[in-house]
Amino acid sequence: MAAKYRCRLIPQDSGKKGYTLIIAVIIMAVLLIVGTAVLTAAANSLNTVNRRVEGRQTYYVAKSAMNVIDQSMHGRELGILIRNKAYSAVSGRVAEINDTVTLPAQELSVESIQLTGDGLSDYSIENMEVRYTPSLTILGKDGTSITRARLALSDLTIQFTAKFGKNTYRLKAVYAYDGIVTISADKKMWEQETWVTESVSQ
Repeated sequence: MAAKYRCRLIPQDSGKKGYTLIIAVIIMAVLLIVGTAVLTAAANSLNTVNRRVEGRQTYYVAKSAMNVIDQSMHGRELGILIRNKAYSAVSGRVAEINDTVTLPAQELSVESIQLTGDGLSDYSIENMEVRYTPSLTILGKDGTSITRARLALSDLTIQFTAKFGKNTYRLKAVYAYDGIVTISADKKMWEQETWVTESVSQ
């Protein structure tokens, strides 16, 4: 007689199904939160890096501009311009030999300088200020005309702001000047000129 086999289906525990679904939802939520936090941190880090890069670029533009100014001050274009303006301002104020006249601080200013060249169109030099105190001592005269004099410029300060986007960098340089001018037939011959860079600071 053939054996009879019975097959009985055992129903799955519906409670386990619910637990599995809840665990899956929790894991998904945790992963979503972690992923969002990672993306936010990455975005913030990228923004910070970009700001630092732009800040360093602005710094290098400012330093390069200051290097050009410094070279131009030591007996070259900018230094000669300031020296001549200072002499013109003070030379008419001195009467006798060995007289010395010191004027109040004089100022020159440039509102903005737009830089040109590859990659420099977004940069600018702004609020450039030149301040100096001129002093002139008469060393020789012919009648009423000065033939020889010593010019000194103290507290000669140049400062400006380099700007790139929202980044700005302010630099200041302080110089001192001393030189002797000999005047003959309305021609000026400058000699014994000394330009000193006293400090460069932010």
